[in-house]
This record gives sequence, C-alpha cells and structure tokens, in this order.
Amino acid sequence: MGNRPQLLHCNNCGAELSYPKGAVAATCPYCGSNKVNLSLPKTKSLRPQVLLPFSATPEALKPRIQEWLSQGWMHPKTLKDAAQIDKLSPIYLPYWTFSTAIDASWEAEVGHYETETYYDSSSKSYKTRQVLRWRWESGTISHQFSDITINGVNPQRINHAMLSAIEPFNLSGLVLFSPDYLVGMNVQAYETPLKEAWEYAKQEIRTATNRLCERDTGSSHVRNMSIDMSYDDEQWRYLLLPVYLSGYSYGANYYNFMLNGQTGKLAGVKPVDWKKVRTVTWLVALIPLLIALISLIISKISGSGALPVFSGLIVVLGIVISIALYVQAKNAEKIT
Repeated sequence: MGNRPQLLHCNNCGAELSYPKGAVAATCPYCGSNKVNLSLPKTKSLRPQVLLPFSATPEALKPRIQEWLSQGWMHPKTLKDAAQIDKLSPIYLPYWTFSTAIDASWEAEVGHYETETYYDSSSKSYKTRQVLRWRWESGTISHQFSDITINGVNPQRINHAMLSAIEPFNLSGLVLFSPDYLVGMNVQAYETPLKEAWEYAKQEIRTATNRLCERDTGSSHVRNMSIDMSYDDEQWRYLLLPVYLSGYSYGANYYNFMLNGQTGKLAGVKPVDWKKVRTVTWLVALIPLLIALISLIISKISGSGALPVFSGLIVVLGIVISIALYVQAKNAEKIT
C-alpha cells in the first residue's frame, strides 16, 4: 500500500472514509455498522491543505450534553436521566472555503418618504404628511468575501441543517495538514466536488450581495432590483474541520446529535412530551375562558359593561399564547 491512504467503505450506508496508514476503525461513525472493509482509493483525490485540530474533549463536553438534554419544558422530564448516550465519535469532515472580490452594479426602484403639504378642508388649514415616493436609482458596490465555508459531505450521509447549527468554526486556528492529526480519528472523504461546491458558495455570495446592494440604496423600501456582478481573484482551500457525532436511546427510539469539535456547540433532536404540551396549552386557553365567564357573571350582577370587553381580550390572548406554545413544541421536534 505504500503511503497511499486507506479507505473504509461501509456496506450498510455506503460511507467512504479515508484513514492514514495504520489506523483501524471497527465501526462506521454514521450508522454504527461493523460491516466495513478497508481498500485502496480507486481514484486520486485532493489532499487537504489545512485542518482545524480538535480542542474540545469528550470529558469536557459531557456536562454540556447533560445540560442540553435537560433544557426545554416540552421535553420529557426523565430525558436527562433516562437517555442512554453513546460515546462521542470524533470525525474530521471535509469543507471547502472560498474567497473572492466582487464588483456589483445595481438598479432598482427605491422608495423615499417626502413631506407633502395639503389642505385639510375639515379644519380649513394646511397640514403636512409623509408620502412614499418611488424613483429609479442605480449604484455600484465592491466587497471582499473571505472564507465562505461549504461542507463537502453528501446530505444523505449527514444532516446539513444539524451541521450548520453547530457552525461557525474559528478558522484562525487552522494548521497545515499532517497525517499525524488523523491518528485514531475518522476522516470523511469529500463527496461534493470543487466545481459543485463553488456553485453553492456563489449562491451565498449572491444572497449577501443582494443585501449589500439594498443597504447601498439608503432605504428600506426597494423593489424590482436587478444586479450585474463579477468575480475577481477567486481562491479556494480544501480543509478538514472537527466534529463529534453521537446519539442516544430514549424509550424505543434513537436520536442523533453532533458537537463542534472546536467550540463544543451542540445541535440535535430531542423527543417532545406531547401529553405535557397538550395539558399546558389547554390550561393556558381554558384559564382565561374561566376568568371571562366569572367576569361575565360579575358584570351581569353589577351592570357593568366594561368587564366583558376586558375578559374577551384575555380569552383572545390565552388562545394566542396556547397556539404559540404548540408551535414552539412542534419546532422543538426539529433540530435544537
């Protein structure tokens, strides 16, 4: 095999992970399968230029995981103590970074408020008011984008939303690539090629440029904007960034989470105790209704008409809060 890297191929989920010579892995860090085999890479792939070493240790991250499991009123009360947490699997994930300078010319209809004087016939006097006036304007901007990061992992392999949630990484800690950093580590080979990653980066750059051009108008009222932009001095790097993959069993289900191997930032999925959620939302909705009924009875006895209006507002507020709590619980089923 010489100095060529070894590949671990998972027969269960299809993951391709590269290893330095002599490294051994018994299971796949993605699916936990032990149906893996080592082979030589079929094609020559790019060698990472730099990487970001792990600085957060599993021991230091344990309290953070426990804290995360205990957060949120809508989750099971027993989650923190009953969750069977797997060990953290350190893995270097492939990323591309792109830097470029852009020049953009924009044209748009821009709205500006102007003071208008008018005659008010009811008061028989002249008054002023603010009127939004639209006019076509144009301008140019220049901007330097540095280190736009695009992960190189297939979205079917790893949850990109979860991965984005543990970003950003502080790239000032990057070091030159050396196989020594990979000893005992899993290393994902990139699956998103350079050209495709650059297209993703350009989408982010276009979105950011659109915001910059809107800001350049000097107004919060902009419509029908068109932008003509060009790129200059495009640069890219292929690097490895540290991530911990893990999960836990609770009841009959398994939930995934991951942590930033540099900052310790955590993102994952937690179950929702829907019995608790329904109880709380019903109480929030019913208690104001009971108050409204009591207010109605009091108003009938006292002959006051103000209380029913006030109680009606309380009922509406209770319904709005209960709906908001339900939506919050639905969102809590996603990545947090």
